Amino acid sequence: MASLVLLDAMPLSGPDTERGTQTYVRGVIGAMRRLPVVERPDLIVAPDVPGPDDFVIRRLPRRHGRADWVRTRRSTDAIAAQTEVADLVHLTSPDTAIAAPVQISSCHDLIPLRFPAIELGAGRSRARRRYNRFLDRLLWARLVLVPSQATANDLTELLAIPAHRIRVISYGAPERVFARQTVGGTDQEPYLLVIGNREPHTNAALAVRALARTNPRHGLRLVIAGVDDRRRRDRLAGLATALGVDARTQIHGALAPAQLSELRTGAVGAVVPSRIDGFSVPALAGMAHGIPIVASDIPALGEVLGPTGLVVPGFNPDVWAEAFDGLAEDAHLREQLAQGSRSRAARLSWTHTAARTCACYAEVRDE
Repeated sequence: MASLVLLDAMPLSGPDTERGTQTYVRGVIGAMRRLPVVERPDLIVAPDVPGPDDFVIRRLPRRHGRADWVRTRRSTDAIAAQTEVADLVHLTSPDTAIAAPVQISSCHDLIPLRFPAIELGAGRSRARRRYNRFLDRLLWARLVLVPSQATANDLTELLAIPAHRIRVISYGAPERVFARQTVGGTDQEPYLLVIGNREPHTNAALAVRALARTNPRHGLRLVIAGVDDRRRRDRLAGLATALGVDARTQIHGALAPAQLSELRTGAVGAVVPSRIDGFSVPALAGMAHGIPIVASDIPALGEVLGPTGLVVPGFNPDVWAEAFDGLAEDAHLREQLAQGSRSRAARLSWTHTAARTCACYAEVRDE
């Protein structure tokens, strides 16, 4: 049995977002708090970043060479520097490279391999090298943990990782599931929400084109949030202007989860027109808020939504506009979809995710 298991919590050092890696780390650590102390992994945290008080924190020094770990128990504020080699390391971020005898790696998706010109194109040689190191870790990991069968299939197809080394473990929904009395029925200016934090893969432009084809009498608006690249925001704004719907389109950059939660609470529905995804955190968060989900029919979204949601085949703006109009004019449909969202979110638990993750630790230790 391994004497030391380390969980890579480095994604917590970045800004608070809903990106897949950070959402996973935050959710699984929160659920692991319910485990006995002796069953929790130690956490790898960046220097000068506060770690959870009820975990053993090991800080990753900013230097090359052999890893020196600073062991910190917050309860006593005792700090002792020591060099150790972990028996098992669970890497969660493409940016963290730690040598260990045995590694488990998480992989949210392989979108950069599907869109290399966008993610790893000209002028991004450093990003390419970093991503290649991540792919190399996946190839050598004892197990690879993925949130969907769609990502598992990509690992097998694109990297030839055999299925017996892949474990599909769904992400959990936010623990608080919002139950709303009405869904978009009292809004004077009803709006649909798109989280476009990975443009163009999240395909917010399709929602703009569909909005331009909706029936004007519904007065639908579109709120796009999370587009953290100014040039992409400008392109979306230019498209809205060209289609004559700029007055009905709001485009925001990166927003904190609390701001996104407020937007979801007031939305008629969440629109997820993604062309590709490994697991849609925006769809899951929308379901947890009890709002209808209008989504493309890609495999990963089908796994997140299950039997719930309004699934739109293909990427024809006219077909999507019909879905928007149907949602706006049919209160019974909105309530039916909202109930399905709440029910589905209630079945996706971070406690289950953490338990499955710890079972993978035990599986590797017992080999």
